[in-house]
Amino acid sequence: MDPLLVWGLILLGSAAFLGLIELFVPSAGIIGILALMVAIAGVVCLWIYETAWGVTGTLGVLVIAPTGTYFGFKVLPYTPIGKGLILSNPQPETPEEAQGGPEHVQRLALLGKEGIAQTDLRPIGVVRIEGQRLDGVAESGYIPAGSKVKVVSADGIQLKVRQVPT
Repeated sequence: MDPLLVWGLILLGSAAFLGLIELFVPSAGIIGILALMVAIAGVVCLWIYETAWGVTGTLGVLVIAPTGTYFGFKVLPYTPIGKGLILSNPQPETPEEAQGGPEHVQRLALLGKEGIAQTDLRPIGVVRIEGQRLDGVAESGYIPAGSKVKVVSADGIQLKVRQVPT
């Protein structure tokens, strides 16, 4: 067997192996570029050996490389390394979680409840409602400390309060 044919096939096999490694080792594409250069060297060896081998090697690289890359990226998110590389965006399981989680549900339970402004609300401050110290936002203007307040809305984690006339 001619050494150019052997080297061409070894280089193409090495390029395929490097392409596989690229999927699992974060290298910012350096291993992929190396795989491409090795594949080109392998194809050049095959062209020098014989035109038929060169055409076969070129078509093989032009078909297998993009196909392997496509399927590699389809498989990558399901591998342990791929799960670590790709940020996930978990979907909420319940309507309450979709609205803002358990804190939002707790805040909704406070709607209509009355409490005391612990600090001046200008417009943000601290209120005590049912024994809980919570951040509150005055619905309009300023509410002095010690005033009675009533929860009027709960948007996300923001609790809007209104001063109760005495």
